[in-house]
Amino acid sequence: MLMYAFCSSVRGTRESEKSKPYIGDKESLDALKAEYMNGSQVFVAKISNLQQQYGGMRRTRGDGNCFFRSFIYGYLEWLLVHQQEQECQRWDMLRSLSAAVA
Repeated sequence: MLMYAFCSSVRGTRESEKSKPYIGDKESLDALKAEYMNGSQVFVAKISNLQQQYGGMRRTRGDGNCFFRSFIYGYLEWLLVHQQEQECQRWDMLRSLSAAVA
């Protein structure tokens, strides 16, 4: 019975994740800080430290691919914002190599 309740809970969590976007809009870290304000003050202090270095965050759908999706999205967003010509040329080289192999 306990395993059924656990599996039902996990299935319910998965169902609620399906309604979330794969990558959310950029949010202020103040939103994250507000979530922990009545909880762990250690987290609140760490979020304050993050605010000194980062301008915001994006939430991702927790579906098992969230790390990979958020990593590549963050990398591509960084490329677009910072217009790193050398990195863009590297992507073009990889694209042409993959076309040659296929």
